[in-house]
Amino acid sequence: MLLGFIISVLVARALGPEGKGQVAYFMLFFGMIARFGNFGINDSLGYYIKKPIMIMKRL
Repeated sequence: MLLGFIISVLVARALGPEGKGQVAYFMLFFGMIARFGNFGINDSLGYYIKKPIMIMKRL
């Protein structure tokens, strides 16, 4: 967490307000792609791991 804060300060000083905004936009954009790109795989793994084996054979 401390390393992330230090890097954030360095990026802000190196790029300025406009560059920091662009970095934040790209991080948001690719974060959204990663969030929607997994199509609920993380949630479905927990669901199917807890199901009994007999029910899984019908799938």
